[in-house]
Amino acid sequence: MKSREQTPKACAIMKLTMTLAFDEVKATQAAAVFLKLAGVPLNYMALIILLYRADREAFRRCGLSITTDKYVSMKLGPVTSNIYDRIKASLNPNAHPTFWWAHIQRTADAYTVALQVDPGNSELSRAEEKLIEEVFAADGQKDPFALADECHRDFPEWDDPGESSSPIDISDIIAALGLSEDEAAQIESLIDKQRAAFSLVAYRVVVNVELLTRRRRRNRTGHGVPCRGFGRDTPQLSCTSHKDSGSPAVVHLKESHANTSSKKSRCDLSGDAGRALKSHVGLF
Repeated sequence: MKSREQTPKACAIMKLTMTLAFDEVKATQAAAVFLKLAGVPLNYMALIILLYRADREAFRRCGLSITTDKYVSMKLGPVTSNIYDRIKASLNPNAHPTFWWAHIQRTADAYTVALQVDPGNSELSRAEEKLIEEVFAADGQKDPFALADECHRDFPEWDDPGESSSPIDISDIIAALGLSEDEAAQIESLIDKQRAAFSLVAYRVVVNVELLTRRRRRNRTGHGVPCRGFGRDTPQLSCTSHKDSGSPAVVHLKESHANTSSKKSRCDLSGDAGRALKSHVGLF
């Protein structure tokens, strides 16, 4: 088994355990860009390795990955774990439908995936799309086993787990990239902000869904249902589908307070709201 070489700087960074809040909409859109560039179905392991390569370089350039996935070492190389789980689940007729499944599915060849419906690119920045294009230009035509061999050779964060799997922490990738402690601290700060923003919007959406549910129940029965814990100053969020995005999970939020109904402020959180709805509420 290949061992990781850790410098004192890397060891200091490795004390951190960092994970992003998984953004299924964005991950699906990133995979769709690769599939559109290919123009044909892709071997799913090749797609996963390409996504990992893009994420790895995104940490170097931007401080955050594109897919926001977590990673594991498997026999054929580093794997984007949540995406891999969704690809496997697509063959299970009893699996819960996901945003990924609605847009990317396996073909008659169980080892390839194809784009069924374009999820758009609302969650991707132009820089992220450009990075995906660069990765595809360099590696998109390679055989999946050639890609795996290159990962084994070039990515120190990968360990051979045999027939099992082992986690790859973001701090492992940072150490392998040779980033400084200051750069690692900046990445950790960006991750904390991403998780906090995701959790905040998810909480607000859950609160709003609860209030809407109680309101509808009251309208049906004619009896009021007390909303304990929600005062006059509780932000009220109204969600409407953003149909132009091509993504049913992307919504716009309008925030106002019960005691200031005449003053409504626009919250430009449509992307986060869509992700929160998909991953935390499961309405769509």
